[in-house]
Amino acid sequence: MKFYKGINQGDHYLCDRCNVSKLSFNEYTNNIRDIENSNEKMRYCDECRNYIILKKWKCTTCNTMGTNRNEREIEIKHCNELVIFQ
Repeated sequence: MKFYKGINQGDHYLCDRCNVSKLSFNEYTNNIRDIENSNEKMRYCDECRNYIILKKWKCTTCNTMGTNRNEREIEIKHCNELVIFQ
């Protein structure tokens, strides 16, 4: 309830990476990473979280594997087919 208490008092929570995007309740509660050697936590908007997490994919045709890092969900084709993200 800390999120709503702050919002009701006129506060807003910004993404700790881009410092632009105001966090929604879901982003505030789900997109959290611990700071090493600290009790503090970093909170991220969905786009920054998508960039931080390296996504792995595998081609179903030739079993080639790769990684993708992008702020938005994008489709990747390999062997003229969409790859499956793991």
